[in-house]
Amino acid sequence: MADQFRREETLSAAPRTCATPRRGDARHVRCIRAAVISLASCAAAMMTAPVHAQIGLYEVARFDLGATSTAGNAAFIGSNPAAVAWNGSRLWVAGYNGSGATGTTSIVEITNATQQGLVTATYSPTFGAITGVPNTRGYTGLAISGTLIGASFDLGSNSPNGIQGFSTANQKLWDLSASGTNTANIGTTRGFAGPAFDPGFQGNPAQGGGLAWVTQGQGRRFLNDSVSGSSIYTPTANVPPGAQQGMIINTNPVSTNWRDIAFDPATGDLYTRTNGNVARTNRTGANTDQSPGGVAGQSDLIFTTGTTNNNLGNNLGYMNAVTSGTFNSFVNNYAGDLLVFNDRASTASGQSPLSVIKFLTTSGSTITPTWTFLNGSTPANGSGLYDFSWDASTQTLAVMDFSNRGVSIFTTAVPEPSTWAMAGLAGIALTGHGMWRRRRRRGGPASAEVGAAAPDRPAQER
Repeated sequence: MADQFRREETLSAAPRTCATPRRGDARHVRCIRAAVISLASCAAAMMTAPVHAQIGLYEVARFDLGATSTAGNAAFIGSNPAAVAWNGSRLWVAGYNGSGATGTTSIVEITNATQQGLVTATYSPTFGAITGVPNTRGYTGLAISGTLIGASFDLGSNSPNGIQGFSTANQKLWDLSASGTNTANIGTTRGFAGPAFDPGFQGNPAQGGGLAWVTQGQGRRFLNDSVSGSSIYTPTANVPPGAQQGMIINTNPVSTNWRDIAFDPATGDLYTRTNGNVARTNRTGANTDQSPGGVAGQSDLIFTTGTTNNNLGNNLGYMNAVTSGTFNSFVNNYAGDLLVFNDRASTASGQSPLSVIKFLTTSGSTITPTWTFLNGSTPANGSGLYDFSWDASTQTLAVMDFSNRGVSIFTTAVPEPSTWAMAGLAGIALTGHGMWRRRRRRGGPASAEVGAAAPDRPAQER
């Protein structure tokens, strides 16, 4: 991923002919007037200039989740975090078993999620614990909407726990057994792909809203009631009674190697990861869709990674209503909706997050990121597995790092400290120039430094 250097430029306060006038004389007055006109013209030009495809991301917190990988700890969720959910003030991660033996995976909330800087996380009791999880299996996705959390889980075989619903009180509400049948991909499934809350057609929950999910080998979007778990759209009409077949979302060429899904909350348009690529289908109704090219029941590939793969952790996030903003020398000039994903063509260790994490417009055009990291400390390399959760109300993106067992919170538009609980940013200065902007804290409460990166345990699975 190419990240560009930002060059700082300064504007002259006045034209060169104004270099030597004496205060109070006519030339001085004319020069001041010319300077004001010049600056006003510059400001107007800046406001009317076209917005380039570039997004700025400013790291405000980095959480060390090392304790979640130590068996016997109260916060143990598995060998690595594999999924993240973030609502702007509360943060959850779900675990994966890469221990080499059968184990337990679960979900935990980070209870000091509004702390800024380099932070050692504190935790709630774990929940959603599943025992007897084979090696290279576990949770694969989290989603959040209001007071509800959705989760996908892969046991390696069909299980009622393949799709689950929880409350933000960290209580389980349902799993697929709520459908009243044990039919495959209705009452049981493999949670190959992360779920997402479907906002409904044109953002109307009454028009196909609920917890949506997909599974490999099936070319449809399935849907369960977010609160009760009852089946709404399934692979087979009237199984269970009253259910309808979910809308067809196959890509062209056909692939059902789904790994993650995301929705535009305003339209209900659906975006997916399959074979490592990114696809889109446009919503035409509660349970109907068509490709951007106009073919009913089809998704079009809007971005191809160039390496066909079916790797665990090819994830996708939808970032809606991004606003542009500046803070000192930090600049984000992107405004609108976009997609964030990780191009995990390989599961090998040694991959830089700066080349793996990518951004697209909703039509598939590449967006260049400019990253600002805490203390100038670029995250360590890993195995390319990252997960994403965006909160539009705070303009913040949570990025989970599987290999280094951490979560970073980035903002795209830094508000005043009085408007955001995570701020305190008035005490942070940007120093240095170039590709990575260094940042140093000044004052404020001390926070624990993140320790050395945990050993990289790349996920291997089929």
